[in-house]
Amino acid sequence: MEKKNGTEWDDRYLTGVEQLDDQHRELVRMIGEVFPEGADNEETRSFFRRNIFRLVQYVKYHFGEEERFMEKINYPDLAVHAKQHEKFVGELLELAKRTEEDKFFSPAAATHYLMDNILTHIAHVDKKYATFIHVLSFQAENSIRLNRPARRSAFWHEMQILPTEAFIG
Repeated sequence: MEKKNGTEWDDRYLTGVEQLDDQHRELVRMIGEVFPEGADNEETRSFFRRNIFRLVQYVKYHFGEEERFMEKINYPDLAVHAKQHEKFVGELLELAKRTEEDKFFSPAAATHYLMDNILTHIAHVDKKYATFIHVLSFQAENSIRLNRPARRSAFWHEMQILPTEAFIG
């Protein structure tokens, strides 16, 4: 478990998609670095302002990657998931705008807000596609045992799906 400024990563947030899990860890790390340790003063607010836009760009990149992945697996709730991404990016841009306009803005409060939202999204929304993948993986394993085409196995390898044990716990 990594922890910085009240932000933390825990393996219970794993989705089973290595690339996306790595990006989730990076998001947590970046949020922790947006607000440096120490007093909430003009120096930390300035640091926050400089780094929030880098976070916005990474969030957009990650959401794009996640949506492309969901498209590849024909995830049925992709449209709903993408709407939630769009809403979060809008909130993040509004937060970034507020940092420019409000000299009393609190980076500490914003950091906690961002972390709560990202971890809640991973734990509740992203876990839905993880469950979908788990079901597809189970179906693929059973079809292979029934001597159906093994090309599905290559598909799962390409998708970087972890063994089903990653979903237990």
